[in-house]
Amino acid sequence: MGLRRWAFLVSLVSCGGSCVSGDGLQTELRNATTEYNRSLRWGDFDRAAEHLPVKSQQAFLEQHEAVREELVIVDYEVTRLDLDAGTGVATSRAEVSWHTDRQLVLKTTEVEQVWQFFAGQFVLVDEHRKHGTPLTVFADPAETPHPYLPGLEVFRKEHSIGPENQPEKKHRRRKGKNAEPPSSGAPSNDTPSSDTPSNDTPSSDTPSSDTPSNDGTEPGSDPNTEPGTELDSNTEPG
Repeated sequence: MGLRRWAFLVSLVSCGGSCVSGDGLQTELRNATTEYNRSLRWGDFDRAAEHLPVKSQQAFLEQHEAVREELVIVDYEVTRLDLDAGTGVATSRAEVSWHTDRQLVLKTTEVEQVWQFFAGQFVLVDEHRKHGTPLTVFADPAETPHPYLPGLEVFRKEHSIGPENQPEKKHRRRKGKNAEPPSSGAPSNDTPSSDTPSNDTPSSDTPSSDTPSNDGTEPGSDPNTEPGTELDSNTEPG
């Protein structure tokens, strides 16, 4: 019993705590990098494309299909895995051995790959040649941004990954509460006040049509005409 307990304690110390928190992600990362690079090794580009964002898959397939008959990948080896379990961001490096169909001289290219854990799997968001012989299917370091991969920051922003890419919902709610609507008892700016004369109300200086004239004549009558006499349009005034 004592020996078994001692062996159990030793196993916990040797795993360094990753068995508890990050072991699951580490396994997922190892599986993703192995399957992706192995698919490149055997020319299974459709399976390799499944590890890329959906928007990047078509361009990836077109680039690799263009060199399928010329490029021969002999072997690959994943040499490095780095994982930040808190953000789900990981980097890997792979050494790819290859030659062309015309020249059988073996060459090596070291590639650095950037991954983001999203929707239950690791997604390849960036990939550049780090060392070795340039190869057309791997972007050079100067090709920034990548020809078809989004890059880490763009991918995290598009999918709202991380607190820095979350919408400011609390700020919007607080702003909406402070902006109170005008009270129903307050007069609107578009409604004229009862004390203000309307534009349609005649001014007191303008005589009304029903008000007698100051000269003693009836409204609408000719002041030169005697009372009781009407002008005939056919009779000249005598």
